[in-house]
Amino acid sequence: MKLIIKKLKYIIWAVLYAYGIFTITQIIYVNFAEGDILTATVLNMVLIIFFIIWEKVEMYILHKFQEQGEQGKPSLKKKIIIWYLDGPSFKSAMYFFYLVFIVCTAIMAADSELFANIPRSYVQSVQYGPLFLIAADKFIGQITKDIGARKE
Repeated sequence: MKLIIKKLKYIIWAVLYAYGIFTITQIIYVNFAEGDILTATVLNMVLIIFFIIWEKVEMYILHKFQEQGEQGKPSLKKKIIIWYLDGPSFKSAMYFFYLVFIVCTAIMAADSELFANIPRSYVQSVQYGPLFLIAADKFIGQITKDIGARKE
């Protein structure tokens, strides 16, 4: 039962993070790019790279905490960091966001009235995000793997 509750919490947090990523992409589109598709696309790619690198930083911090082990009672700051690192990553949430995005754009293509309130130019600025996320994630993962292999 504990495992089911933990997975349910993980999914809820991933959905909330994905909604946050949706909000960030909208802010990028409206406030930073001011509706310009090219600018919004480039900024979304920068966002993707940031979150992929951020995940590597999170894993490094978690690894350092695990190396230190439990030395007495952890501080409140350390508890908060461990609680945060124990949840879903922003990269996982991005995969979830883009999965939902792909489904919604497929539905939008079949019935354009269903998502009439979403501007087409916003969709165009985000549409290559899933492909870029996969490619950038694999590329940075391969770099990390290569560096790790050369260290040994």
